[in-house]
Amino acid sequence: MFADDILFQQRFLTGLGLYDGELDGVFGPKTAAGLSKFEAISDEIAERNNRFDQRTESCIVTLHPKAQELARKFMDSVKQSAVLGNVVIKIVSGTRTYKEQAEIFAQGRTKPGPIVTKAGPGHSNHNFGIAWDVGLFDDGDFLEDSPLYKKVGKVGKAQGLEWGGDWASIQDEPHFQVRDVGSVADLRGKFENGEALMA
Repeated sequence: MFADDILFQQRFLTGLGLYDGELDGVFGPKTAAGLSKFEAISDEIAERNNRFDQRTESCIVTLHPKAQELARKFMDSVKQSAVLGNVVIKIVSGTRTYKEQAEIFAQGRTKPGPIVTKAGPGHSNHNFGIAWDVGLFDDGDFLEDSPLYKKVGKVGKAQGLEWGGDWASIQDEPHFQVRDVGSVADLRGKFENGEALMA
């Protein structure tokens, strides 16, 4: 989890009450112990719910524990709803470190490729473990655009999630997140100070 960014790990774990050391970016015994506790919590959540494909699992276990519960229930609801037919849904993105967000933000600006986000580091809910993106796959082929994303959006909203397809500034149909957790600025301040993001 977040092996490339120790300070990010420490902030994330502190907000969960799993790390009480300095926010110094140095990997030591307290950081290791906090990660072990987080992994155990994630495993307990998976045991209480269903497990999914490897890619989905690798994304879910990066999320805040409350978001992990919601993401698993969401995936179950989509599968039980049968709105996708033979199309497969996977969670393809979970928590991103500030470094990972910077890489994505650079695309289409200082790096080749199309612009895929308006959010720089610390300005995306993905940076705080409360958001995930889904992908739809038809016989293994990724569906970048499909009316099925709207159907999945309805399922997510019925589960009480915020859906990126409802946003006015930029519609992001594959995006889902925990609702009513405050502004990105509020979350960033709490996260960087190691404060709990959710009660």
